[in-house]
Amino acid sequence: KFVQFLVCALITIFYGPAIVHGLIHEMHNHLALVLTAVGVVIVGIVMFVMRKLFDGRKGTKFPVEDSVDEDETRA
Repeated sequence: KFVQFLVCALITIFYGPAIVHGLIHEMHNHLALVLTAVGVVIVGIVMFVMRKLFDGRKGTKFPVEDSVDEDETRA
């Protein structure tokens, strides 16, 4: 494991800047694809969060709904 880590660390140290520069250059050349991929990921995360928030089967309530229920029970 030590030798494996050492080899990976040396490769990163020597070739890291070139790899990062190459990735940035390719991202500029394919900006539409990069923006599309980022947009798809963001939409997926938003859909996942919305599904978890509005899942009616679990009976999860928002903090605002909890305070309304407490007010109704006091009256």
